[in-house]
Parts: sequence; structure tokens; C-alpha cells
Amino acid sequence: HFVNFWQYYFHFWSQPYRIHINQLSNYSFYFLGYLSSLLIISSAVRNQMLENSFLIDTVTKKFDTIVPVILLIGSLSKAKFCTVSGHPISKPIWADLSDS
Repeated sequence: HFVNFWQYYFHFWSQPYRIHINQLSNYSFYFLGYLSSLLIISSAVRNQMLENSFLIDTVTKKFDTIVPVILLIGSLSKAKFCTVSGHPISKPIWADLSDS
């Protein structure tokens, strides 16, 4: 209801477009066991005030690094947090919930 009031009273319309996230697998590469990729996130917002219309397009680049799950499970199993298959190991000291 507030949006309808805002649009009617101030003659201001805002219509956000869908945000497109491009997973660019062409720009992914492996380096020292890590999968790195460059993500380009694009968003466009159209605002209209009286007879004027404005289109704001924002493009951001994000460098993303993904740790392979197998290496992560291997590290956790060496530290005795889980088994080699990824199942957690219960320790009695973790179950102590005393706040004193």
C-alpha cells in the first residue's frame, strides 16, 4: 500500500529488473588445487519521475575461489573432525554444555 501511495502521490515509479548473474565457466581455472573464476554480476534498475525515465546499469566483477570438497574433507579428517567419507566424529568434550 505504501508503494502505491508513493507512486500516486509523488508520481514516482520504480521497476527493478531481474538481476543477472553470469557463471562464466570459460573464465574458470585451476591453480594449486583451487578452482578460481571471474563472476560478472549485472543489475539494472529503471526509475521514472514524471515524464523522465532513468536507467541505471551496474556491473561488478568478483574474483571467486572455490575450495575442492575432497581436499577440505581430507583436512578435516586429519584433524579428527570427521571420517574420510565426510561423516562427523562425535567427541564427548564437544557435548559439554556447561556455562560455568
